[in-house]
Amino acid sequence: MAQLHRAEPTGQRAWSEAEFSAMLSANNALSVTCDAGFAVGQVILDEAELFLIMT
Repeated sequence: MAQLHRAEPTGQRAWSEAEFSAMLSANNALSVTCDAGFAVGQVILDEAELFLIMT
């Protein structure tokens, strides 16, 4: 994920491997991956927030 995020020119600082690891190790982490990209977020009670969508 970190490699794909670094390779895509988003105009924002790319997340490091450590940042992805910390986010995804949380109990409320949400991630969806496929050949075309990924999405990362979190679930809190009855709400979900997407932090990053890469395609």
